[in-house]
This record gives sequence, C-alpha cells and structure tokens, in this order.
Amino acid sequence: MNKWDEKAKNYARYSSCKNSFEADILKSIKEFDVDFTDRSVIDVGCGTGVYTLHIAQIATEVLALDYSKNMLEILREDAKKLGIKNIKTDHGTWSDFDLNTRFDIAICTMSPAVKSVAEIEKFDTCANQKIYLGWAGTRDCTILDELFTAHKEIYSPPNGAKRVIKWLKSREIKYKEKGFEELKLRERTYSEALENYDWHLRVRGVKPNQKIIKNTIEKFCNSEKKVVEQTINKMKLLVW
Repeated sequence: MNKWDEKAKNYARYSSCKNSFEADILKSIKEFDVDFTDRSVIDVGCGTGVYTLHIAQIATEVLALDYSKNMLEILREDAKKLGIKNIKTDHGTWSDFDLNTRFDIAICTMSPAVKSVAEIEKFDTCANQKIYLGWAGTRDCTILDELFTAHKEIYSPPNGAKRVIKWLKSREIKYKEKGFEELKLRERTYSEALENYDWHLRVRGVKPNQKIIKNTIEKFCNSEKKVVEQTINKMKLLVW
C-alpha cells in the first residue's frame, strides 16, 4: 500500500454543499471563462473526486487519474451513489500516463502529480484549457510545525503554484490567477491524530518518533480528549 492509499480513508470527499471551499474554486474557474459543459476533461491527481464529481455532472466525459487505488475506489463509490456514469478512472502516475488523446480541459487540484518541468509540459500539451490549483507556500499548522521542530526537521509548506508560474513565465504563456486563503478547524480522536501525524512525517521522508508525536498532540487535546487542529492554507488558482 502506498502512502496515499493509507490517507484515502481520512481524505476529503465530494460534497454538494454550495458554500464549500470547493464551490468557491469552481465559481472562480467559471469566472475565468472555463465552461465544462459538454467538454472532455482529464482530472490529473483526482484523489477521491472532490472536484471530479462536480465537473462530471455537466461534462461529456471525465478521465480521472490517480496514483492511489483506494482514492479511486472512493471516487467510484460516490459516483455510483450520484448516478454519474461518464467517469473513467485510471490508476497510475501522471509521468507514466500514456497520453494518446487531447482533451478540451485539464485540471489538477492540490495534487503532487504535476511537479517536475516534464510533468508541467505534459499537462500543458494534453488539453486546450488548463486549470491548476496548488499550494502557495503557506500552511500554518501549529501541530505540524511543532512536530517537525521536535524531530529536528524543518516543515516546508508545498509551493506547487510557484513552480507552475515560473514555467508559464519562462514560456511567455499568458495566464489568469487568483489567490485563496482557507482556515480549517479539525477535530480528531487521539488515535486518528496519531495516525495522521505519523503519515505527515513519513510522506516527507522523516522517521516518526512515536513518543514525540504523543507528547506533542497531547498539548492540543480539548476537554473531550479530541485533538484540535487549526490550519491556515494559502492556495493559488491558475488558468491558461
């Protein structure tokens, strides 16, 4: 099982809530003159289908690609519940994906699937319109910061948007951009928190020290023995 398969059961899932962060992103994409209606779409690093399932309700067809089998299984489960039948899933990495057709629209949201120059170039050539939503170098989470410091490591928030912008400018490609800030409050049981922070350390190549993790998360337990996490995330939406 890869690390993203481990994460699947606790990963965000599709929500029909119109007041959600995802709804704000989709609204902004529309304001940037992107219309999924009757279009062919590829969702690179689709995860559990948070955006895929919204898009598929108006698109002609959607190819959902992800490295995690478990996340794709969740996507298929939710698609079945919604009666959506125009999604095809593909398990694998973007770098290994056999690109033998061109799509109307390509989208990649909050995924490490598109990070190298070669992967960005492949993403650019796979569709007429491209949408990229990525971290913008800010993920202020007191628990993660303290955990990494205690492990004598530096926690560096992802900044995929910066890499894509640098590539676009180097090719003199015009693009539209919009920044987003999201405040997330999350409560986890003690065991869920142990599993979550152990995963965050391992996915960044840090060997977890269980004693340090336990001592750290105990500082953030409330009266109900739930671990309370507050995170401020900054993302950037790019469309070209």
